[in-house]
Amino acid sequence: MRILFSVLQEVEKKTGRNIVSNTRKARRLLTMCERLKQDLSAMMRAEIDMLPLIGEDLSITLTRAKLEDLLKDLLTRTRDIIKDVLNSIEMKADVIDEVVLVGGSTRMPAVHRLLAELFPGKNINKSLNPDEAVAYGAAALAARLTGDRTSYLAGILVNDVTPISFGLGEEDGGVSILIPRNTPIPYSCEKFYVTVYDNQDSLSLKVCVCQSFSAFTREKGGRGALIRCYFTLFYVLHCFIFLPMYKEKKTMLKGPVLFGRLNSKAGIENPIPTTRSWLSRLDT
Repeated sequence: MRILFSVLQEVEKKTGRNIVSNTRKARRLLTMCERLKQDLSAMMRAEIDMLPLIGEDLSITLTRAKLEDLLKDLLTRTRDIIKDVLNSIEMKADVIDEVVLVGGSTRMPAVHRLLAELFPGKNINKSLNPDEAVAYGAAALAARLTGDRTSYLAGILVNDVTPISFGLGEEDGGVSILIPRNTPIPYSCEKFYVTVYDNQDSLSLKVCVCQSFSAFTREKGGRGALIRCYFTLFYVLHCFIFLPMYKEKKTMLKGPVLFGRLNSKAGIENPIPTTRSWLSRLDT
């Protein structure tokens, strides 16, 4: 998109035309910009012929240096993400044997230079088509989850992890984490909580997903009633309350975590169908 905006600005500067209003032409130009980016992975400069789009003899030239300048902040972000990953798994770059390129943008020479800088002396594996690398990984993960143990997969271990932490807000304003970030999934855990004062008549569960949460008010609990909460696969939250005076257990909530705050009428009335079915239970 950045290349597209750069080209549009250049066209408007030279001709005074703005072709964004024409959806068909904008789509064609976006395709041409994608091809331009691919060409710049192999050449130092490339150009787009604007004649088919504006009816004028105009060519827009983009150099590799200009492209890298347009994407400078994204390259910096990529560097930061790689460092964050290494810190999260508590590994140093020197223990990495190979780096596999994933995604078409990794064909950019700037990305290769970045990886060579972060992993000096390491092999940047280019044997896989970057556009297909994700599919290879997904197939290996699916094979592991289904119990496939073919010789081709021997020695290959692929784990999916949750990219963010999940937990519950506490009375003092803190957060009690149930599933930490980077936990391999599928995963299940549970933790016990208690009510905070005698004859508490409501319980507000603040389900924290990074900085977003949804609050639910549920069953009346007795003094020191135990609350059991746990997440399971697909981030389904299960909550039960134990009422010792009646020696019974009641299901308080069992449903998918709702991302974001439901603080508007539109947000409550127009959720996805699956979420709507769970919202209908909040008043039951």
